[in-house]
Amino acid sequence: MKTLVAVLVTAAVTAGGGYAAGDHWATQQQVVDLNQRVTKLEKADRALFAYVSTCFAGWVPVTRDGGGDGGDGYYPTDSDPFTTSALDITQDGDTAGFFVPASSVDCSLQTARLLNRPRSGRHR
Repeated sequence: MKTLVAVLVTAAVTAGGGYAAGDHWATQQQVVDLNQRVTKLEKADRALFAYVSTCFAGWVPVTRDGGGDGGDGYYPTDSDPFTTSALDITQDGDTAGFFVPASSVDCSLQTARLLNRPRSGRHR
């Protein structure tokens, strides 16, 4: 992947494609900045892949209950019954409406750490 990016950056700089502003070529600093951005994106890509490959093991069939007829009955213990729709894991022998990724481990703490990690002082 890094080799491909390096080849593309080199080709763009030498051909002037995408980096030429009028008759001006990209400066060395622009190339360095671009390489840093690519490196940062590659790190994020690896982290995302590691998270997905750790947390998701397969696919689970899901069914939507309570279609256009008003839904299924829900009987809470502390209030009056009402109708609602819901998503449920499809029982054996029933037809699945769609599939969702199945978690192999509890990734909620990993997700919280990923989302709440400190960021640099830059605002984008």
